[in-house]
Amino acid sequence: MCPVAGLVIGSLFAVLRTTGGELAPAGRGTETMSWLSTLDMVGGAAGAAVFAQFAGVRDGREALVLVPVLISAAAAVSWRVRAPQRC
Repeated sequence: MCPVAGLVIGSLFAVLRTTGGELAPAGRGTETMSWLSTLDMVGGAAGAAVFAQFAGVRDGREALVLVPVLISAAAAVSWRVRAPQRC
């Protein structure tokens, strides 16, 4: 499951970085990437805390059932985003 999760997370990061870079105002690319990295870390920490709490309250195997659901949701989000056509 970990390699699949890594592929999905990697593709989400690529989509996020590409979209952020394209939407960043001129001269603000570094600041935009900085904010995106911050949001990545906050989201990862929040997700880890929620998953750990769920695993602690319930059986850890029940928590693992959520992994495919989260991977599917992340894959759906990353595949729906399309890069703008370049001329």
